[in-house]
Amino acid sequence: MLQGLSKELGVEVGSTTEDREFSLEVARCFGACGLAPVITINDEVHHRVKPKRIGAILAQYKPEAVAAERSA
Repeated sequence: MLQGLSKELGVEVGSTTEDREFSLEVARCFGACGLAPVITINDEVHHRVKPKRIGAILAQYKPEAVAAERSA
């Protein structure tokens, strides 16, 4: 899953995307070890993430998706 995130974001672990929207860090546990693998974005935990879901999860946080959600 880490490789999928790195590829999708275009950054290596410890780096931030050029638009400064995402950083890729590794942590041992988010308090949800039984739900691993997890991704945490803006304090929201996405659990049991499969590599094929990475793109859809990240798309929810793109600036245009956030703007559309706020105007709804």
